[in-house]
Amino acid sequence: MKGLDKIYVKTAKWFSSIILDEKKNCYEIIFTHISDLNFSRFFIEYFKIFLQRLGYSIEGEKVSSKFFSILFKEPQRSKL
Repeated sequence: MKGLDKIYVKTAKWFSSIILDEKKNCYEIIFTHISDLNFSRFFIEYFKIFLQRLGYSIEGEKVSSKFFSILFKEPQRSKL
């Protein structure tokens, strides 16, 4: 999260904040910004692909004009 914060909040200033919230069985990452709904719609797809390529499974999402959030689970470990 520190890397995402450094790139997208402090350097590029695309987001006002990025918050990682640990839930019972998953995580929620919340991105806040001062743009519009189209910005949220574009970037939620971008970060869903990013998380999926890291092996996380997407469990849910929320989108509004000033924030979006993604619920995701850690990659499943294979049982041998």
